[in-house]
Amino acid sequence: MKKVLGPLLLVLLIAGCQPLVLVEPKRTSIEGAFSVEPQIAWSRGNPDLQPAGTNTSRNPAQVWTADGFGIEQVRFYPGIADGQVLAKQADGAEKLPVFKKEMTATEVMELVEATLTRSDQSTLIEMHNLRPADFGGVPGFRFEITMTLKDELPRKAIVAGAIKNDRLYMILYEGARVYYFDKYVDVAQRIIDSVQFPDVTAAK
Repeated sequence: MKKVLGPLLLVLLIAGCQPLVLVEPKRTSIEGAFSVEPQIAWSRGNPDLQPAGTNTSRNPAQVWTADGFGIEQVRFYPGIADGQVLAKQADGAEKLPVFKKEMTATEVMELVEATLTRSDQSTLIEMHNLRPADFGGVPGFRFEITMTLKDELPRKAIVAGAIKNDRLYMILYEGARVYYFDKYVDVAQRIIDSVQFPDVTAAK
């Protein structure tokens, strides 16, 4: 337990330093691509306020947190285009894999795994339980992840998404395996279930 609490305390301290924007618990548009019901109040990282460091590429995901980005977060991918990466490409880092419009659900899962391994420097990652699932009225997929990143904090994650009009729409919820993942996983599931595309009528 002490081995887990050390990294957890560190990420709690780091989480308190992030510039945030309030997301109220009412239907919210994700970059105009789709909308969701947040269920609770969240804090969204403001890309206009976050320091860019040496990396000038834009983060393709909108990210929310309730208690701090280092311990739990929801990442929204609002239409990743063919040839686009899922995370910022850091200067000097190993090149990130890109999304291809012809990818299968299995290949998308492998893309997520490779991206997490390279961008978040995962030391241990396992993807499992890939299955078909509706995503906002579009045939899609869901799967789960267990992972440990470079901060040595074990995490769990759920992923849901779909490829629509050659673009990848996806939601990834992750949290520290100790307490925080379970604290919000039901909320995250309801967010995923609430996805609405402006041009799709979900089946009743």
